[in-house]
Amino acid sequence: MNAKRDPMQVVEATLDNGLRVYLSVNPEQPRVAARVSVRAGAAEDPRDATGIAHYLEHMLANKGTRKLGTTDFSAEAPYLDQIRALYDQLGQMPSPEQAAALYQRIDAAGVAASRYAIPNELKQLYGLLGARRLNAYTSHDQTTYVVDIPANRLEQWAMLESDRFRHPVFRSFQTEVETVFEEKNRSLDNPDRRLSAALSRALWGAHPYGAEILGESEHLRRPSVSRMEAFFSTWYVPNNMAVVLAGALDPDAALALVERYFGALTPRPLPSRARAVPDIPTGGRRVRLQHPGLPEMCMAWRSVAWSDPRRPAAALADMLLDNRSTGLLDRNLNIPQRVRRVGAYPRFMREAGAEVLWGRPRTGQTLEEVEQLLLEQIERVQQGAFEAEELSAIILDYEISYLKGLEDNASRAGMLLRCFLHDQPWQGVEAELDVMRAVTPAQIRDMAQEIFQGPRVTVFREDGPATRPAPLAPPITGRKIQSSGHSDFFQTVQQTPSAPPPLQTLAEGQDFQRWSAPGVNLIASKNPHNHLFQLTIQAPVGRNEDPRWGIGWSLWGRSGAGGQDRAALEQTLYRAGLGLSVGTGHRVTDLKLTGPREAMDLGLRVLKERVHHPNLAEADARRAIEDAIAHRRQAKSDRRTQIKALQQRALYGTERSPFLGRTLSDDDLRAVSFSETMARIQDIWSAPWEAGFVGSAPASAVLARLQREDVSREGSIPTDGYRMFSGAEVWVAHHDAVQASVTVLCPQSPYDPKKAALIQLYNEYMGGSAGVVFQEIREARGMAYSAQASWSLGWQRGDQNLLWASAGTQADKAAAVSALLVEMLREMPIQPARWARARASAVAKLRTSWIRFRNLPSTIASWNRRGYPSDPRPHRLEELHALTFDDLQAHAAPLREAPMIVAIVGDVNRMDLGALGQIAPVRPLALDELFAY
Repeated sequence: MNAKRDPMQVVEATLDNGLRVYLSVNPEQPRVAARVSVRAGAAEDPRDATGIAHYLEHMLANKGTRKLGTTDFSAEAPYLDQIRALYDQLGQMPSPEQAAALYQRIDAAGVAASRYAIPNELKQLYGLLGARRLNAYTSHDQTTYVVDIPANRLEQWAMLESDRFRHPVFRSFQTEVETVFEEKNRSLDNPDRRLSAALSRALWGAHPYGAEILGESEHLRRPSVSRMEAFFSTWYVPNNMAVVLAGALDPDAALALVERYFGALTPRPLPSRARAVPDIPTGGRRVRLQHPGLPEMCMAWRSVAWSDPRRPAAALADMLLDNRSTGLLDRNLNIPQRVRRVGAYPRFMREAGAEVLWGRPRTGQTLEEVEQLLLEQIERVQQGAFEAEELSAIILDYEISYLKGLEDNASRAGMLLRCFLHDQPWQGVEAELDVMRAVTPAQIRDMAQEIFQGPRVTVFREDGPATRPAPLAPPITGRKIQSSGHSDFFQTVQQTPSAPPPLQTLAEGQDFQRWSAPGVNLIASKNPHNHLFQLTIQAPVGRNEDPRWGIGWSLWGRSGAGGQDRAALEQTLYRAGLGLSVGTGHRVTDLKLTGPREAMDLGLRVLKERVHHPNLAEADARRAIEDAIAHRRQAKSDRRTQIKALQQRALYGTERSPFLGRTLSDDDLRAVSFSETMARIQDIWSAPWEAGFVGSAPASAVLARLQREDVSREGSIPTDGYRMFSGAEVWVAHHDAVQASVTVLCPQSPYDPKKAALIQLYNEYMGGSAGVVFQEIREARGMAYSAQASWSLGWQRGDQNLLWASAGTQADKAAAVSALLVEMLREMPIQPARWARARASAVAKLRTSWIRFRNLPSTIASWNRRGYPSDPRPHRLEELHALTFDDLQAHAAPLREAPMIVAIVGDVNRMDLGALGQIAPVRPLALDELFAY
């Protein structure tokens, strides 16, 4: 093994078997972001079996090994061998009748094998260890396995992860096949995913980058266990893998652990990855597709790979076009409202790269007109029509983003993963910035000319019916979930000794300060990493008080300040490294200012000037309002908007739904007085403020800048609740899609601090990726890609809580999924062993989930709103230890009689309305019953 260190406290090492190891020290909190990455993704899929890399990710993420996830692997193995052979026969394209018979035999073997399986034992164990964010993802170039662990559990992590990649077992394959198919269904219903897929096919052609990561539908119908095992044996070898750890760790001890547990992985030669990227025809490619939703176009040119030395110049060319504030697209198209919205982004991959521009038209504007406007801006970059100050501002923005990334373990891990993926050494932030600073305007111009003078591909997506493959629903007999037994390896890992983690307890005067002055209460904490500040101002006025409030702030976001128009204002902010944003909620409005410490006074002056003297021409305001009217009309066809509108209609009724009674009609919008609306938002300056500050400036100095003498508004915020209803209801809205969204809503009593521990335990027991709902819907029946349940807590004491459960499933399964969700909420399954794990997991999370410095002021404010005068976690820990399963059952007992609303958005023609009627009378709703416009 060889190792080297750098000034950024990053340790790079290569084990004798070729495994790359990256370690980064960040002692701020006692946790570690852990990643195991394989340099193989969808680009390595066989061309006649796409989706294998993604299938494999699912199996390795969920199914266990010879030692984990099974009560008796030797007894289970013959059934798994039988399933493998049956899937191989299925892959030989038998007749539909033969395929149906094979599915029956697969199902029977799966039921037999399930007697020995312990679903999600890995997730259960990680929960007991206090882990968070357990996940995995597949791209074209990599597959990465993610978890965030307490620092004292590093050895247990090494035991689990090394076992995961030494002896995986692909059990429960049939239910996971259905889960992946549901994920594919979701992508087929997503207009953005359809546009991206069409662009990739046009841009890369027969190269693997042109294929969808989820795989083609015809391949997903004929999955192969044996080909997936071959993929694993070929690519999941240590000389093609990396371990990344970032957080509170001792590099020498961590490296020794990785070598001890991962050093036994056996290296093997890797196949050649040599493959040509086919040329795009000289005239480019143009593609049109239809999908329900807002029209959009995108176009792309081939660029450079990540490791290409010209990448910094290509990245800067992209940022000159779009840097979210002052790029050419913002200055010349977005701000003057010549389009609805346009943007650009680069894709730097392992083998190639692309520069992508996208645009959405205004009402009456064609996609071709948007295309031409984008091409005009590209010409400006090619001509070098930019100033040195613009480059300096981009570098400052890049530096700020980099510094923020170094504050966070997950971001650090992501930076290190990129080094592995592109086989480059870690250089640190200073070296990366130096490379960017060294790029000249001439190099950017030359790079832009090289990229944009090449052939391009263009895809137009228009609103219309989509063509989708027929859904597939092979028979699956429900599996009995093993909820009490565990493997010996589970016990071994759980009992491996480790020092108990400290419980973080925040104390005023030590971790934060409270300050008060006329008109403002301030909670302040220090930034221990750098000179960046974050200031949030919250005022007790929102859209519930007046729907025009939200419209006013939307227009404010398009305005300048004083003598500066918006373009000049954005340039002032961007060149100083400042970010200024507003968020208008139903009851409060938040103003947020971020940037370097030395720019804070400038930011506060700009904020005050913009509130009191917004600069927006009446004609521009009218244009924005007309565009908003057209946009929301078009958005009614969007599935995600319909889901939210149906849920809000069900919870609040017609009068209080933000899509009905609490929004403005088209005529009301057109009647809005711009001058009156802009004068109205000045009320925020006379409202009492609750402010949060994070930074290195003295809190007293920040307070002095925020105090005001003319505060006249009340500071109390009224409590919120849902409409009254007496029994079960089923509401259905039609949307032409493969997948249906099913949500069960059950309003509960107001927030009570005394029940917080019980609610946390309920969420652990029923919700999450190892809870009852996920296990029964996804693992036992393969009926959904995602399934969950949780209590959403009231924003402040006195607000109603909301119990909900949801799943995304094929429309023909919507009735069965709805009934099962309602049944589980009404009659909580009795599983004492799961209760013990849920409580242990809740305790572990409480002990190991430290509040990071940036979140500290908002967390303290949240505690105050909910009735906690100090850090509630020490008392919460005592409560969790004292609670019993009887307490949890008593907490859930009233749900047996609680009224529940089932809200479904999907293809009504494929739903079993009769079965839904067994839950409650079905009420179909048209779009006009969900929207006031």
